[in-house]
Amino acid sequence: MLNGTSLTDGAAAGPTGVIARDADSMASRWRRRWPVTAGVVLLAALLVAGVVQQGSTGVGTGPLAGAVAPDFTLATFDGRTFQLRAQRGHPVVVNFWASWCPPCRAEAAALARIAQVERAAGRAVFVGVDVRDDEEQARRFLADFSVPYANGPDPGTLEASYLGMGIPYTVFVAADGTVARTWIGPLDEQRLTAIIDEIA
Repeated sequence: MLNGTSLTDGAAAGPTGVIARDADSMASRWRRRWPVTAGVVLLAALLVAGVVQQGSTGVGTGPLAGAVAPDFTLATFDGRTFQLRAQRGHPVVVNFWASWCPPCRAEAAALARIAQVERAAGRAVFVGVDVRDDEEQARRFLADFSVPYANGPDPGTLEASYLGMGIPYTVFVAADGTVARTWIGPLDEQRLTAIIDEIA
């Protein structure tokens, strides 16, 4: 007995014992909480990346900027074929969308209108890539918004090859075939035209 504290049976009941128990308790709490903490940190990082990417301006923004755009051949809903490589010499707007996506619906009319303007001017080419969708619903979406440009379902890996993190996701490919800009979220006519003007 020392100061009223028993030291028998190997029990460390003094200050050292308190510290050891506190450390064990903290370690146990951390083991229970780290998955939640890690999840929150990851979500915050993704949100920041999205905000930075969406809010930035000028040519050369986005994770693929400056890289050669991954080539693809898309079987379109109207039975034709679209090949990215064949569009060299023109800027290309590649829009990833789905019929079940409300922000995709919000930008659809603007995309359709600007695509018509660009086609008449002989400048930018538009193509839509439908992802994780039902074909019947996708076709209805295209009809509802009178989409005038080529659209087809993602064959399985196209969205991933363009590092898509959500939809709508738009990739602006310069006339030389390199990625000039990417955009997460819906686009309006003014923003869409401004970006095309930058890369044309």
